[in-house]
Amino acid sequence: KNMNKRGQVSTFVIIGIILIVLISLFLFLRDKIYIGPSSEASLQDEFPPIEEHIQDCLTEKGEQRMRELAIQGGYLDPGPDTYLEYLDNKVAYRCFNVVDQPYCSARILTVDDMEEQLELQVGEDLRTDCLDLDAFDQIGLDMEIVTANVIRNLNQGLQNLKIEVEIGEDTTEFTAILPIRISKDDTFVERDKFTANVDLPLGRLYDVSHNFVNQEAVSGFTDTLLFNIAKTQVTNKPYMCQKLQPYPDKIYICKIKDVPDPDNEFIFQFAIQDEPRRGL
Repeated sequence: KNMNKRGQVSTFVIIGIILIVLISLFLFLRDKIYIGPSSEASLQDEFPPIEEHIQDCLTEKGEQRMRELAIQGGYLDPGPDTYLEYLDNKVAYRCFNVVDQPYCSARILTVDDMEEQLELQVGEDLRTDCLDLDAFDQIGLDMEIVTANVIRNLNQGLQNLKIEVEIGEDTTEFTAILPIRISKDDTFVERDKFTANVDLPLGRLYDVSHNFVNQEAVSGFTDTLLFNIAKTQVTNKPYMCQKLQPYPDKIYICKIKDVPDPDNEFIFQFAIQDEPRRGL
């Protein structure tokens, strides 16, 4: 009797293991095999997870590069002899010293310049470090990237990815341009643009930096305390800018209090080049 019971238990254990394996295999293959109808509506249903993946990459890499650009004075790569080393950051000079003068020569930086830098770097980040479109390829479906009427596989097609960036006062819009086609039999659908927003005040703090740079270029003097008070009253946003003087240069550090939150503030800082004063 004991032998029979043991045999029954062993049989149930084996059956249980087989069921677990079958269920696991089903769950794995469910996302790998497409068994739906080949209608445009059903194929459109395949886009939401792809869109979410691309948006997540845009948000992650976009925010990372925006913070890097802001803390380096508006430049992702300031270039040799154009920045000041400060707390392990390359803080770009936004105004260069004019010998024996209190004022400086402003370095032109536009919003378009910052957008172009972000477009190039975020595009490279997505191609090499974030996007994994192969994870959405399913048996029974064809998923391809179509550019200039040429159909490419996913890996080849990623080389044609383009990023468009639009910097606003408090929000920056990242758009990935990547024509993805999903097809089954003779039916196909396409999407070519995927957009994500990053809520950081890059544009607003750039405007502040521009204000200070202009004052330094004209007179070589600014009053950050008066600026903070006036700007906060006008905008009802708590501006906090300070001027440090790592001799002989200056560094301006600006933020809006508690944005996006107290433990993760967004800072825009830049340097003003100066020269040692005689007798000092």
